Amino acid sequence: MKFIGEKISHLIFVLFFLFVPGNLSAQTNGWQPSPGHTQMPLWPKEPPDPQSAPGPELVTTCKELIAGSRVVSV
Repeated sequence: MKFIGEKISHLIFVLFFLFVPGNLSAQTNGWQPSPGHTQMPLWPKEPPDPQSAPGPELVTTCKELIAGSRVVSV
């Protein structure tokens, strides 16, 4: 009985390494529109009038509760 269990363990181990690498390469290259639709760029060249933030982002938490929860703003 021990011999059969070892054989099955080895078989599962081999099958795992045969099939797992094939699934890892099945990643897509991003979102694609459904058939019959085209994807339009959001901005043809650059966003108009790009502005950077005046300083680093800050996270603040409001002390008052709104609807029973604290409000976090960035």
